[in-house]
Amino acid sequence: MTATETTTTTQTPPAPVAPTDPALALARWRVLRNGVGFGTVAAAVLLAAVVFLTGKPDWWRGYVAATVATVIAAAASLVPLWVGVRGTPQQLILMVMASSGARAFFGLGLAAFAVGVGRYPVIPTLMLMVPYYLVLLGTETACLAKGLKLKA
Repeated sequence: MTATETTTTTQTPPAPVAPTDPALALARWRVLRNGVGFGTVAAAVLLAAVVFLTGKPDWWRGYVAATVATVIAAAASLVPLWVGVRGTPQQLILMVMASSGARAFFGLGLAAFAVGVGRYPVIPTLMLMVPYYLVLLGTETACLAKGLKLKA
């Protein structure tokens, strides 16, 4: 082949990916919603026991602020996941990342707001946000993995 010769290659466009079956999407959504709800409640009970054992009253104020911030962050992180489980696999990947961003933004933002404006104690509030965040992250990941194993 010389430098002046041209070759023509035809590229086939990628096949369109169909959205997830609505019944399968609903089943995945139920697994995800129930798992996040259970994980949040279980973490709240466990952290309440830890705060009770510390015997420090200011930690209860931090616990309340962290719990309220976590519940709002959990609800906010479920919105992108609801969109993701109904769409294509590529959309689900993007929505998982958006969910992580929403969880961090709302969780840490509301905790910082409670500390700055509401005068909640800094150390207990932010220290209790760490296990809440990790529980939500782990629960969402495990539920998504379980939901992806479901077949139509």
